[in-house]
Amino acid sequence: MKYLIILLLSFLLFTNCKKQEAQPPVEMHYDYIPTAIGTWNTFEVTEINHTTTGAHDTLNYLLKEVVAELISPNLYRIERFWKTTPTDAWVIKDVWTREITTSLFKQTEENTTFTKLIFPVKPEQSWNGNAFNSHDELIYEYSNIHSPYSINNLDFEKSVTVVQQDNTNAIEYQKAQEVYVKNIGLVYKSKIDLSINLFDPTDINEGTELTMKLIDYGN
Repeated sequence: MKYLIILLLSFLLFTNCKKQEAQPPVEMHYDYIPTAIGTWNTFEVTEINHTTTGAHDTLNYLLKEVVAELISPNLYRIERFWKTTPTDAWVIKDVWTREITTSLFKQTEENTTFTKLIFPVKPEQSWNGNAFNSHDELIYEYSNIHSPYSINNLDFEKSVTVVQQDNTNAIEYQKAQEVYVKNIGLVYKSKIDLSINLFDPTDINEGTELTMKLIDYGN
């Protein structure tokens, strides 16, 4: 009887160990955010400012974001340059910071910190993008996870879309999203915040639009 109990316990222990060994490690997908010093992305940017006077002021320019320095563990200095035509010299526009922890990616933009991604990158994930600033709660969520993505004749195998805002009603049209590509980082950004009339996003009272599209990258 004693030997039977020992055999049973050994079998259970062996089975439990096999189950633990069979569990694959969790893939966090940190590589959606580049951290190598010198890595850069260049974007075509369009900003539109709609005013109550009926003006629609448009600004087009090129923007280059560079991972310039590791300030402290997991905290990076991001230098941003801009110019209006391809032949112009790059001029410093501003400096942001980027922090990547085991659970999230934060970016401080013009002294406001946003939670851009959370890890692991997987379906049915949502979080408050304004958790580290004083703005109202704004729930971000993932879409099109690890999907192919193409922009400006650039093709990528794996991307993830972050839906940051999707609110439309009779007087508001608010949509925002960002797309990240593995080992490249941000490749597309769109943010639209409009005051409209009777559900019509083309009948604008006032508001802003921003679009960023990747055109080149390197390190």
